[in-house]
Amino acid sequence: MLQKGWALAVPKKPAVTPSPTIDLDWYLRILLFQSSHLLTKLWSRWLKKKKINLSGEAFAILHEINNFNGLPTPYSIAKSVIFEPAAVSAMIGRLENQGLVTKHKDLKEKHMVRVELTQNGRDLFENARQDIEAAGHDSMECLTDIEKEFLANILLKLRDHLLPQVYKQSKILVEYKINLK
Repeated sequence: MLQKGWALAVPKKPAVTPSPTIDLDWYLRILLFQSSHLLTKLWSRWLKKKKINLSGEAFAILHEINNFNGLPTPYSIAKSVIFEPAAVSAMIGRLENQGLVTKHKDLKEKHMVRVELTQNGRDLFENARQDIEAAGHDSMECLTDIEKEFLANILLKLRDHLLPQVYKQSKILVEYKINLK
């Protein structure tokens, strides 16, 4: 018969344990998913700490509107982000309800709508961008500048390979110029 407390001294093995060997491609997918999820969680936490009520998706939409030359249409925003057009339209509606964007009828083409950041939207976006940028430096401090550049090139190559498989030719993402140190 076991003495009282004996069961606590023997660690229990989990009923199911992961296989110690997996395919490299599968492992890369797991790492990409985990890293993306963790970064999104960190960004949400940083924004919440600063009392900025903005999801990662909303930030991405504000970012795209801010970077357009002129006033974009919801369609042009949807083409430039990795979200479905219906999701972009819904997000623009929520951002409008929050007073962060306004929609204007296009004067030349009456059936089109243009989207513009309000002053509140510009201020919130800029505050969030600065906070995310500062926090982003902390999350990437484990990488050297050379590793960051290498990782950026690999992720760009992977994204550009996957994009037409998922969206055919419907997405035209912004080609950013990177400030290298």
